[in-house]
Amino acid sequence: MKTKNKVLASMEIAIVLCSLFLVALPAIAAEQTMQKANACTITTASEDDFVLGIYGNANEDDTIDMRDLTYVKLIFFGKKPVTELADAKYDGKINPLDFIQIKLIIVGKEKELTLIDGNEQVKTFKLPIKTIVAHDDNHGEPLRMLGAEDKVVGVGSSLVTHDIILPEMSKLPITGTWQTPDYEKILELKPDIFMLYLKPHSEGAEEKLEPHGVQVLRLVFNIPSTMPDSIKKLGYLIGKVDEAEEFINFHEGCLDEIKERTEGLSEAAKPRVYIETFGSYQTSVSTI
Repeated sequence: MKTKNKVLASMEIAIVLCSLFLVALPAIAAEQTMQKANACTITTASEDDFVLGIYGNANEDDTIDMRDLTYVKLIFFGKKPVTELADAKYDGKINPLDFIQIKLIIVGKEKELTLIDGNEQVKTFKLPIKTIVAHDDNHGEPLRMLGAEDKVVGVGSSLVTHDIILPEMSKLPITGTWQTPDYEKILELKPDIFMLYLKPHSEGAEEKLEPHGVQVLRLVFNIPSTMPDSIKKLGYLIGKVDEAEEFINFHEGCLDEIKERTEGLSEAAKPRVYIETFGSYQTSVSTI
């Protein structure tokens, strides 16, 4: 009797397992089909306007998505050449840990993010980022645009004068001038990141702040040619990727319209323009 019961139990288990397998077959087939399709349609850097400088962007286009997961797996199995940004964990190896990190980045659950900052230096940031000191108006504006004003706990003195477009931020505690940060005030505010202009400005900020848990982020947002990359990096850091993509589409649409309207003009037909910045009789040069 016991033997018969064991046989029946084994048969029931086998039936259940077979049923589960049959149910799973369509999903398995669909995933394999998707992976094959992705492998054939992976976007490369040459097809995009900019390469997003975040580790995990394995196929080196302008975003991190399932195509990067497919690409890094193909690298792992020797089917694609290694790219610098494929090392999502930034540990010098391509392995399943990179698969996991890319998946986490895609769903916005990563605990750290490694990127190339405005000074072309590789930095790893601990996430999530809940509080920010925006030390320049060029940092306050993108934060407002991304809907992250509530994260800002302190600002540089230059931002205070922008009370019309940054009314709430302009009332926050001041953390020094853009040339001379008030490190004591910054440490008092305990931000997760301190947004600062590129080196050599405020050289030594990293040494003064990062040992105390304040991460220094150097990105530039006032140069049209690098703005999309900087905005996208900031979006990934603060969990505002969709908002960053929306702005980039708007920004690039405006530039495309300008190019379309002016590409047929001769040099003689183009008006000469003088622009001042930072003060009287001070000019700035930038390229698109």
